[in-house]
This record gives sequence, C-alpha cells and structure tokens, in this order.
Amino acid sequence: MKTKVFNVILSSIILTLISCAFGRQIPYENMKVKVNYSGSKTISLSVWDQREMVLDQSRQPDFVGYTRSGVGIAYPMGTKSGKYFADVIQQVISESLTSENFQVINIPTSYSYSFDTIMNKFITTPTDLLIVLKIKKLHTDYYAGTFFYYDVDLIAYDKAGNILVNQNHKKVSNIGGNSMGAGKYKEYSPKYLETEIQTWLNDTQIADIIK
Repeated sequence: MKTKVFNVILSSIILTLISCAFGRQIPYENMKVKVNYSGSKTISLSVWDQREMVLDQSRQPDFVGYTRSGVGIAYPMGTKSGKYFADVIQQVISESLTSENFQVINIPTSYSYSFDTIMNKFITTPTDLLIVLKIKKLHTDYYAGTFFYYDVDLIAYDKAGNILVNQNHKKVSNIGGNSMGAGKYKEYSPKYLETEIQTWLNDTQIADIIK
C-alpha cells in the first residue's frame, strides 16, 4: 500500500514538473535591431552555431536556454517558431541591414558545416563582404533570477578570405527575475539579446567596414 501511494505521489510530482516546463519557448523572432548607419553595399551574412551542446547533439539547434523546476531540474527551451536559433538571429540581422538599404544575401549555414563550406558559398555569391557571427555560447538559465550567457565572434572577411575585423563579445549577465521566479522572461530575454546584437553591429569598427 505504501509503495502504491509513493508511486502515485512520485508520478504526480513528475507530471507537475513536466507541465511547468512544457511549452516554454522564447519569441526571439520578435526582436527588432536598429543599426545607426546606412549604405548600399551588398553583403553576405552567416550566423554559424558552434555551441558545444549543439555540436555534440545533446541539444537541438533551436535551443535557447533552460528553465528550472522548484528543485532545480533543468528543462531545455526552444525558439517560439521552432526554427534554429542561429537562423532566427540571422534573419533579425538581415532585416536590420536591409532596412538601411544594404543588399543582404543570407548564406544558409548548419552547425555541421566547416568554415571552408561557408567561405566557398561566399565566394560563389556576387558580394564583396562576408559577415560571420560565430556563436560559441548563447543561452539563458532561469531559476533564482535569469542569467544570460554568450560568447560570440563577429568577423568580417573580404573576397580573398582576409579578415578585416575580428571581434569577440563575451558576457554573463543577470537580466531579470529574482528568488521568487523568472518573471516575464519571454519579454525581457529577447529585449536583452536585441540590445546586445545592436551594440555589436553598431561598433565603430564593424560599422566602418559595412557602410
């Protein structure tokens, strides 16, 4: 009898934990990035997901972070649309540059691609500049507060494959929530990343190369 009661309680706890995490997706697709310059260059763009957990396939490419149960069990979350996180970011950047009259050719990129694959695709496009955002770390962790982790390289290449600009951006930030819970993480998480991407793109070195 005790075993049966214990199993019922355990099953109830598991279902509760699963239901708390189920459907937790972040609408990063809603991000709007503004660059403070304009131009007419034609640019190839690639956002290349090289996160360790995606490369070893412990997480899917749509992975955006973790939400945790009351006892700290981590559940992975994805993008709202189910699209790969890198593809969502690439579309956001593309739209921001296009809105300022740049011609952008998006280079389809998979986490499984080598850099040579990306460069070969660039060589065959009618553009003179390649912008690569290499994502080495990018995710949130919601528990007693919200931590946002990122480590990315923003690199510009000319047609010969020479590096024109190579920047690393790395940060760990507590962006919201508190000991009582994560709060409106679906709102403040995309807003935080939107602001960070905007800062990267508006850096003087990058802006001078693009415009």
